Amino acid sequence: MTPSQLPWSLRTQQTAAAFYRAGYPIEEIADAIGLAPAECRELVSSMRRAGWLLRRPRGAHEAVQVDNALLRAGYLRRRSEARRADERLSLSELARAAGLVVCGREPDPTYIGRLLGVTPMPDGSIRTRIPLSAALALGEALGFDAHEIEANEVRPHPPRFIACTQGPPLLLAA
Repeated sequence: MTPSQLPWSLRTQQTAAAFYRAGYPIEEIADAIGLAPAECRELVSSMRRAGWLLRRPRGAHEAVQVDNALLRAGYLRRRSEARRADERLSLSELARAAGLVVCGREPDPTYIGRLLGVTPMPDGSIRTRIPLSAALALGEALGFDAHEIEANEVRPHPPRFIACTQGPPLLLAA
């Protein structure tokens, strides 16, 4: 199905896509374009099926972030299966399978462990968000579909417009 075959107008699709890419919640998008939230969810899923790119791009300074809980669970499951079979699944092997190793270099298991949330960060905290590119590579190595990984995207919280409580400023001429 193409965008022109969807039951919503192209203007509605473009407006929904712009708001969605900017990070607004479905309820606010639905209110802006005059749809019910359930219908707006259907619109967004239909647009995805029709080929719209509905990722929420950020600036170069902020990468698309993904929650790593699914990857961590997948790695721990595969590691426990490997232990039951008396095999070894190391973070270095996972890094090689994911293609996260530069040619001629050794993989850094600490970095991969931190990406998965298995190894703590230097300050002792556990990392819960990782860049989409690394998540897709690790997800492929762990046998996940790219759509499963993208579904765990951490949505941005765009700044809200705060209306002035005392009305618009006035210019008084003397």
